[in-house]
Amino acid sequence: MFGAMFGNKPDSAVKASPEPPDTSRTLLVIDSFKAVSPTDWAKVFARGDRRASFLSDGITRVVVEQHGWDDIMVTSEPYTAYQGGNGRVASLAYSRKREKQSTLRVHVRGNSPNAGATKTIAPDFILVRNECYTSTQDFRNELFGFIHDGNIQSVNSLDSIFRFTERPIVHGELVKLNRKYGDGQFPLVEQSYFSGFRSMMYGNKFPCIVKVGSAHAGDGKMKIDNHHAFEDFRSVLKMCNRAYCTAEPMIENDKGAEEWIERERNKPGSNVEMISLPGVVGIDGPQIPSPPVYDLRIQKVGKRIRAYKKYNVSGNWKSNVGTCLIKPIPDEEIPERYRLWAEVASEMFGGLDILTVDAIGVLVRRESRERPDSSSAPPSSLNAQLAASSTIENDLDFHYKEFIIEVNGTSSGLHPDTEAEDNDEIADLVLQRMSAIFCS
Repeated sequence: MFGAMFGNKPDSAVKASPEPPDTSRTLLVIDSFKAVSPTDWAKVFARGDRRASFLSDGITRVVVEQHGWDDIMVTSEPYTAYQGGNGRVASLAYSRKREKQSTLRVHVRGNSPNAGATKTIAPDFILVRNECYTSTQDFRNELFGFIHDGNIQSVNSLDSIFRFTERPIVHGELVKLNRKYGDGQFPLVEQSYFSGFRSMMYGNKFPCIVKVGSAHAGDGKMKIDNHHAFEDFRSVLKMCNRAYCTAEPMIENDKGAEEWIERERNKPGSNVEMISLPGVVGIDGPQIPSPPVYDLRIQKVGKRIRAYKKYNVSGNWKSNVGTCLIKPIPDEEIPERYRLWAEVASEMFGGLDILTVDAIGVLVRRESRERPDSSSAPPSSLNAQLAASSTIENDLDFHYKEFIIEVNGTSSGLHPDTEAEDNDEIADLVLQRMSAIFCS
């Protein structure tokens, strides 16, 4: 009665006080906790001077959701609604404050160690640290869902991640860079491509290395010694469900390289590099001269460039099989050509923030020096000329020649000794990208 007299509205009609705006952004990190040594990215983003993962405005907080490819399902729709945690229906597109007609949802299955119950999240930014396509798994459909959204951004770009799933696409981009900068600045290994077993007519040097499809970490690779073995492999590829393959000459040292190393190491001021074999924990073992072939990895995270040499001491032609030694190159000793390779490779696919350049160095003979022209020399000096020519031929001079083999993208592995620092660099890079998008 009193309500009717004084015009009071019933409780259900009282206007609710507006809720404070959501000042958080969700970062989805694709990095499985099932790895041998998993990285907890929530802890990475919370440590150091990142102020508990706030963006540059000091207000927007970053919420880290970390899951592996096999933990998620992806949907992308023009618009949708879902039942929020407070029981109200809320538009995902509105909560993201981006394109109202684009909504990306990631359904977490709940089988990840940190996932808890099954849930649905709406990421604002993505960091990918796991391969989505390997010889044993294929999660490209999940990647396609991210791309379909049309708005979501990532490190590296989603377009580059998709292109890195196929080796011929990557090599084609490397060929463009090689033509632009030349062999002197961007030396690239020669590679042949065959769309299937019917087209396998290899005309380059033997032995060669054939690689089936886009497998990683040594999978799907085989050494072929001659054209007879190549024909045998052709019959094997026929059984591989329409797989393509590539072939490239195996990079080997020239004959006499080992003897040259032994001779040069004993000379005063020798530049033959010595490496330490592993000994007991914390103590290096005996030193040996470096082999005539080594692997290189040049890593670029943001502006930070690192370089490593890897020596195979097990005798296997695959350096990632058996025992190998990895030697970091101090920052002040990294050759400028390695830095140039990383900078050039970062131009691929519109720009890469995280990448590694894999290369091989091999000890080969220098170009032949000019010999005396016997046709214009007096006959009496012919024997002397022949003796001089023989001396030049026997006194061989060697040098290392390097070839870029491939480039890897955002899922590139990190060296254990510097992994924590590199993860910090990646976290800072992500926060910079997110701040540029959401705080401008």
